[in-house]
Amino acid sequence: MTTQFAIRRELAPLSQDIIEQLPDGCLWVDPDNGCIVGCNRALREALSYALHELIGRPLRMLVAASREPGTEDDSWRILAEGGELQDVELTLASRSGASVPMRVSACGLRGHDGSLRWNLVVLRDAARRRQTEHNLIASERSLRALAYELTMAETRERERIANGLHDEIGQILAMMRYKLGEIEQSFGEPAGRLQLGEQFAELQALLRQASAATRSATFDLSSPLLRQLGFKTAIEGVAQQLTRAAGPRVAVVGELPALPVAEPVLSVVFRVVRELLFNVQKHARASQATVSLSGLPDRLVVSVADNGEGFAVRSFAEQFGPEGGYGLVSAEAQMRAVGGSLAVESARGQGTRATVTLPLQAQG
Repeated sequence: MTTQFAIRRELAPLSQDIIEQLPDGCLWVDPDNGCIVGCNRALREALSYALHELIGRPLRMLVAASREPGTEDDSWRILAEGGELQDVELTLASRSGASVPMRVSACGLRGHDGSLRWNLVVLRDAARRRQTEHNLIASERSLRALAYELTMAETRERERIANGLHDEIGQILAMMRYKLGEIEQSFGEPAGRLQLGEQFAELQALLRQASAATRSATFDLSSPLLRQLGFKTAIEGVAQQLTRAAGPRVAVVGELPALPVAEPVLSVVFRVVRELLFNVQKHARASQATVSLSGLPDRLVVSVADNGEGFAVRSFAEQFGPEGGYGLVSAEAQMRAVGGSLAVESARGQGTRATVTLPLQAQG
């Protein structure tokens, strides 16, 4: 009991109270003889021991008989001799003999004269920790599945709206232009035809603008080229659109085999690549960009590289702020939702390369 008294004398009463109330188990070992000289309530409750049943007893009494022989001997020796351990799993024995897995860390505590006085051992319930980790993994999987379903639902809704714009509104606008032309031709008086002709010309100009806006909205929501002619042709269409708009010259290189990817998933990849190209147009100050396509046996890889001014790459979370960055954050989130990834490499004055990767084995 002399060593136990020394512990209480050399540790402040407040520290004693804090250790006693800790949710993790704690015990002290005398490094001279490997005996237990103190323990807190959490450890006693975890192993169903009373305090007097542990004090003065060898640390080895807590070694579980059911463990595999030899697997933990070195760790128990280190604990008994006052050495250090960092988050090692050991199997302890409760009072009833039941095995209790715990994560164990230990460090030596020294007295005022610098000599090793005892070893402080902290023990955490490994089973509870494993269950917590299991729950976290399960929650992450559920969130990933939910994100995937939401992304797919958004893609399907985009396609539905795009089809409605093209098939219904687009056809109505075309029919209106045709009917206006017929009405204009039906007037016989030259003066009246001239006056109405001007009005019809204004109406037809407005309808042409509406038709163009409808086509643009349809393409933004869901590329018809992607559905009809494939991924590479759709990307080439975006490249031509940017080049015609006095943006950087965009080249598309590489070939793709038939991809075993669901159409909604491929639509997500297409939208992300298109967003990357629009970023080049809006922010990079580049004169040229290259889209490289690579269909490997196990993954689809698409990279967008430009010769622009570049920027300091930070995490996607840090990119998002009052000055912008939502595009990259959204693109990265969409790729993660379908099981893929987005990586960005850049430096000021050295251009930017953004690489989209989609594992193919996860698709069906």
